[in-house]
Amino acid sequence: MKNFLKKGIIPIGAYCPPQPPKDYGEGYPNRITEEQYKIMKEAGIDIVYAHNEVMNSPTEEYAFLSLDIAEKVGLKVYVRDKIAEEYTALGDKEGYKAFPSLTEEEKRELDEKFEKSLKRYCGYKAFAGISFWDEPGYDSFDGIARAKKVFDKVCPDKTFYVNMYPYYILPVQYQFGYWCNQNKAKATNPHFDVVEGGRNIDRYAFLYDEFIRIVSPDFFSYDAYPFTSFDDALTSVHEVLWEIPQFLHGREVKNGVPFWVFLQAGGKWEGNSNVRVPTEAEVSLGVGVPLLYGAKGLQVFPYAYPNDWLPNNDAEAGLTDRYGKKTKLFDYYKKVFSYVRAMQSYLIKAELKGIIKSGEYKNGLPSKERLAEIKWSECIFQGELSPRENIEVDNFGKIKKVESDVQCLTGCMEIEGKEGCFVVNNSSVFSSEYTVKWVEKDKFTVIHKGNKERILSDEVKLSLSPGDFALIVKEN
Repeated sequence: MKNFLKKGIIPIGAYCPPQPPKDYGEGYPNRITEEQYKIMKEAGIDIVYAHNEVMNSPTEEYAFLSLDIAEKVGLKVYVRDKIAEEYTALGDKEGYKAFPSLTEEEKRELDEKFEKSLKRYCGYKAFAGISFWDEPGYDSFDGIARAKKVFDKVCPDKTFYVNMYPYYILPVQYQFGYWCNQNKAKATNPHFDVVEGGRNIDRYAFLYDEFIRIVSPDFFSYDAYPFTSFDDALTSVHEVLWEIPQFLHGREVKNGVPFWVFLQAGGKWEGNSNVRVPTEAEVSLGVGVPLLYGAKGLQVFPYAYPNDWLPNNDAEAGLTDRYGKKTKLFDYYKKVFSYVRAMQSYLIKAELKGIIKSGEYKNGLPSKERLAEIKWSECIFQGELSPRENIEVDNFGKIKKVESDVQCLTGCMEIEGKEGCFVVNNSSVFSSEYTVKWVEKDKFTVIHKGNKERILSDEVKLSLSPGDFALIVKEN
C-alpha cells in the first residue's frame, strides 16, 4: 500500500478475482488464466485479493498459479491463507479451539506455523501482502493483532490486510464477526447495543477505535453497498455512502490512519432483491463521494462473479460474469478509474479542510409525505450530511461563491500549499450546472472526465453529468 502511495497511485483492488474451477451442474472451468488477468489489468485493477484460491487448502495450487500469472501481467496479489481461521476462531469453527482459550505455548506454535507458511510464498515478486480476514468481530481483534506481529516480522514491507463491515448490522455481528452463527451467539458487549433514537455510527465509533488501538493497521478498509431501493423509492441511495467516509475522514485527521472503500459492482445478491445493479451514474457517485472525503484506496466487490453465488441465478455481479465475459459494469468502472488516474497525484497529497454544499438535492425520490411512510426511509439520503464529523463551511480561502442548480458537494482542499476544489454532483439522476467563483483572476488546472485543462479566470464553470466529479487546482 505504501509503495503505491509513494508513487502517486491510488491503488485499486479486486475482491473476488477470476475464480478457480467449480462444479455446479454444468461445471465452471478454471478462470485463473493469463487472459482473465489481462482483462483485470485493462479494467484498471492494481491488486488481486485472493478469494477461493487459499494457501493450506485444497485450492492452494491456484493460489500459487495466481502469483505466477500476476507477475506476468503486472499485477500484485494479496494472498489468502487458511491459517487465519485459527487466529480468528471463537469456538464456532469446527476443528479449531477458540483463540482466546489457547495457552501461550499453543499460541507460539501457531505463530511458528504461520511464519513457516508465509515463507513459502512471500518471496514471489507479485506478492504484496495477505488478505488476512474479512469482517471480523471485536472478540477476534487480539488474535488478528498477534498474527500481524508475525506477518510484520517476516514481511515488513508488505501489507497485512483486514476488511471491516458497514455499520448497519446486529450487535452479535459487531462482537463475533459478520458471518457468526447468530442462533448460537449472544452479544454481551454493551457498546454494540442498538439505542432507540441513536445513530449506528456511534456504535461503529467504538469498534473503529478499538480496531485501531488493538490491531494498529496501516489503513482502515470497509465495505458498504449503498445502491438499495426502498419500496417505490427506486433511485434512493443509502446514507452510508456519505456518513462512513465523513466519519473516517474525521478520525484520520486525528490519528493519521487513511481509509479504503469498497465499490458496489452488482445487485440482487444473497437474497437481497432490493440491492440494485448500479447505473453508470451511480458507479461514478460511488467513487466520487469517498474520494471527496480523502479515500486513499478503491476496491471493487465483486470483480468477478464469485463461485459462492453460482447457484444463484438472480444475482447480477461482477465486472466479469460467471464465464469470464465482460459485463456492462466493466466499461463503467474502466471509464471512472481512468478519471481517477488523471487526478490521483493531486488527491494523494490533498488535505480536506471543509465542504461547501450548494444547490437543491434532487434524486428522483417520492414526495416527503410518501418517504415518511416507507419503512427505514430514514436511511435514504435526502440531502443532509450527518452531524458526526461534519465539516460543512460557507466559504474557504479565496473562494467567493459556489453555485449549482442541483446539489453539489465541493471539497475545499490544500494540496502542497495550493488551494483545490474537488466537486461531486451529488445526484445520480440529474445533471448539474456548477460554478465556483474566486475573489480574483488566477490560473487553474481543471481535471474532468480524464481531461486536463489550464485556464486563466476568476471562475470555473462545469457541466456535471449525474454522479460526476471533477478537480480544480489553483496554481498560484
